[in-house]
Amino acid sequence: GCGRVARQGVPPHRRRLTRHATAAAMKPVDMYLVLYNLASAAGWAQVLYLTLTGLATGAAPKDVWAGIEMPLSIVQSTMFMEVLHTAAGMVRSPLFVVFNQVMSRLVVLWGAMYFVDECQVGPTPPPPHRLPSRLRPLPRALPTLFSSPPPS
Repeated sequence: GCGRVARQGVPPHRRRLTRHATAAAMKPVDMYLVLYNLASAAGWAQVLYLTLTGLATGAAPKDVWAGIEMPLSIVQSTMFMEVLHTAAGMVRSPLFVVFNQVMSRLVVLWGAMYFVDECQVGPTPPPPHRLPSRLRPLPRALPTLFSSPPPS
């Protein structure tokens, strides 16, 4: 057909390169995902650098947290985009799994690190009797949340 005529004057080793170059052309969605992942990796690299720098200087955990709070919050919160990427079909992953993974991180960040001061002081979580009274019933209620039939 038409492809044979166009390639007749091209040496065989150049034909393969041409074919692979065409197949390797990125779609806009793929380019976006590469840029998104590069930006995410850069953000995580900054958080790692700030954390290691803080620990190397002997900073207290609260001071390390103060140094990484903003970049960590930004990088971790933009991870919700992964749920949207999955929901939009841009990546092939189970939506429920991605949602749970991302939300578990966001709950720890926004639910614990910002609202429970003891989490900022050291690497161990506070004992249950130190949690605000509103959060105490939550661990007991979670199993019933997923096992109860929906209201009719």
